[in-house]
Amino acid sequence: MEQLARLGRIALAVVLALGGLLILAEALHNLPAALSVARGEGAAGVFTTNAVDCTPSGRGGELCAWSGQFVSADDAVVIEDAWVETDKPPYELDEEYPARFLGVGDQVHLVNGGEFGDVILMFAIGPALMAAGVWYFLYERRQQGRGGRHSRRRGDARES
Repeated sequence: MEQLARLGRIALAVVLALGGLLILAEALHNLPAALSVARGEGAAGVFTTNAVDCTPSGRGGELCAWSGQFVSADDAVVIEDAWVETDKPPYELDEEYPARFLGVGDQVHLVNGGEFGDVILMFAIGPALMAAGVWYFLYERRQQGRGGRHSRRRGDARES
């Protein structure tokens, strides 16, 4: 029974480390766009929402993909099927929001969408989870090397 519990603790350590790695990978993936929007790069314009599709998010809220039209301030860029992905509702249908188009696909980024803050948060949480998983894994290995968590009793004269 103790062996099964130990395997469960090691599995938890691996899940923590891999979860942290996935969060860090997502942060690295989102970093270029978040920095570009934060620096004011890309075509500035207005995104008008016309539809939304939401799914539950792992962070307890919802991740929503808003679709609509993007028109740059100088009318040089018009994207009829533009979309924005955000977990920062509430936004309203048929409303206009300041956005930037970075020239990639049909995705636009809301100016006040919080992408940069989300990336910074992921850079904090990802490595912390990875470190916790590695520490817990090493802790379990160390306990196994000592004969288990509760095998040594006070007054036990065994040599290490």
